[in-house]
Amino acid sequence: MSNYTGSIDLTKVPKRFFNVGLWERKTPSTFGERTYTHSMKVSVPKDQQVEGENLYIGDFSELKPMPSQPTTEQIEAAPSASSDDLPF
Repeated sequence: MSNYTGSIDLTKVPKRFFNVGLWERKTPSTFGERTYTHSMKVSVPKDQQVEGENLYIGDFSELKPMPSQPTTEQIEAAPSASSDDLPF
């Protein structure tokens, strides 16, 4: 299962609780250093929809977590501990 990170513009949403749809984009978009692969919009009931109007409220990219263990390169670059400086 993937995790995603992004931002939501709540100034476009008129009420406090609402349904949303999240989907993968056909073509990712890039803004600065971030590439957005998913979008979100408010799901408006059919009787309240306005022709040609969509409430897109967010863009998301896949969250790539940092490794919890050091890499081989980090271990090799770390200063070595000398047993001569131990106080006992």
